Amino acid sequence: MPAKDDPFKAEIQRIVRQGSQILERAQVLPHEMAGEELADATAWVTHLGRLVSSVYGEKSPQFATYSKALATDAFYSLHSNWNGHFAQLVGLAKSIAHDFEHGLTPRKPSNFGTHSAPSQFGTGDPKSLKDMPEDSVKENAEIRVAKISAKQAIVVTVITAIAGLIASFASYFHGIEHSPPRHYLKIIGVEARSLVGGAVRIVADVNGQPYSYPSRAVWADLQEGQPGESFPLPNEQSEYVLRFSAFYRDQTGKVIQLTSSESSRILVANLPALDKFKLSTVYPDTYSGDNLLSIQYEVR
Repeated sequence: MPAKDDPFKAEIQRIVRQGSQILERAQVLPHEMAGEELADATAWVTHLGRLVSSVYGEKSPQFATYSKALATDAFYSLHSNWNGHFAQLVGLAKSIAHDFEHGLTPRKPSNFGTHSAPSQFGTGDPKSLKDMPEDSVKENAEIRVAKISAKQAIVVTVITAIAGLIASFASYFHGIEHSPPRHYLKIIGVEARSLVGGAVRIVADVNGQPYSYPSRAVWADLQEGQPGESFPLPNEQSEYVLRFSAFYRDQTGKVIQLTSSESSRILVANLPALDKFKLSTVYPDTYSGDNLLSIQYEVR
């Protein structure tokens, strides 16, 4: 590939690194990303969009992939159980890097500077966007990605960071937890009826979105006083439909599946709601009973 494309290849590699780091962080967050981390994610998405449009055009499959991911509900509600759409964008960035590496891109970026947005992940230069030549940030008539220029991306970053700080201070002074979404599923505890010892892994399905308990380990021991865990639920829902299933590992290491054909429908207007969900086994010859496991949960 000609030497003049090397700066663009290097910039794309930086975008891939930064996106991968943001995704790795989102995958371990118990609650929604906020503050400076969210500001970095916002700037990164904007930067990637300008690149996709510049290289492939707005009618390309690549831009359609970008737009579809961006249209995901609660796009910036990034946390350990809600990051698949961001992973799609990271995959798109890797695909562009591959195309550049093998000379497969249709054209060299015309509206894309070789400077990345400032980031706490260390992949950008805070001064580079200010010093960018005017021609490199001028919007091309054929290249429009959300009408956001490089300078506007900085403004979005600053506003988002300030909003995160304000929310954090408000949470502190009012004695409430800073955790946007408004509603949570809390798994309070698991009670075993006919199962002695062993460990479980619970899978909760809420409006089609899966959540795993425990989220930071493979198994949770069946014992008194095991810690509960809360999971942020999707916003703007009129009701939540919950289903539970589980895997049980006995003391010999054998694993069986526990399930139920029932579901629980909870109206948002009736929150908070506290209830129990009972599971039985799909292997009745091994473990008998209609209520082998009881999951106590709350939606608030």
